[in-house]
Amino acid sequence: MGLLFVILSVIFMKGGVVRESEQKHEEFGDVRKTITDEFVRQRYLEYIRIPHTEPVEYEFRWGQRADVEVSKAQILVFMGQVSI
Repeated sequence: MGLLFVILSVIFMKGGVVRESEQKHEEFGDVRKTITDEFVRQRYLEYIRIPHTEPVEYEFRWGQRADVEVSKAQILVFMGQVSI
């Protein structure tokens, strides 16, 4: 859940959308497999093709399950705790 909250926080802070190419972490590398295999499958995230991009690009957004189970207030509290 910690990784999920970090990802949801990034998406929230970037205005609700993060391109797939922005999901590389300097220490953890490419977390795409975990994101797409677990969080998209569990509907915490949506994985959407960006129209008219060449090469093809995708973006992540909050999924239906995140909207129901995680509030924006929880994300703000989490971010405050992480930044201390």
